[in-house]
Amino acid sequence: MERKRLVGSPQSPASLGGRLRSARIRAGMNQVELAGQCGVSPSLICTVERGRTKSMRDSTLVRMARVLGCSPEWLALGTGQAKSAVSVTQFEQEVLADFRRLSTADKKAVARNVRDLLKKSGRTRAG
Repeated sequence: MERKRLVGSPQSPASLGGRLRSARIRAGMNQVELAGQCGVSPSLICTVERGRTKSMRDSTLVRMARVLGCSPEWLALGTGQAKSAVSVTQFEQEVLADFRRLSTADKKAVARNVRDLLKKSGRTRAG
């Protein structure tokens, strides 16, 4: 059985709810968008952000951290790395926020266009 992690109840930057809200806003997402990306209900996001939950599955916490670009340790406990180690410009953040608002079909079309542009320019994807 998967272990559940205890989370604090007050909504402040020192609480899970406060950190979740801060990271979600920094990622340019609303509660419904984050829930969809994480495979949870929007009411769970709202409940956590308001500090009205006693525990959360580790797997859910890890998914949220991955989607939000922060470490699970920071999200759960407020320690460790708050942001992803990858540096992102303001422009890239805005493009990513817009991209996340697209439908799945539109996201696939954008990805195809980016790959085509890279191929035409002779560059390849990093990583």
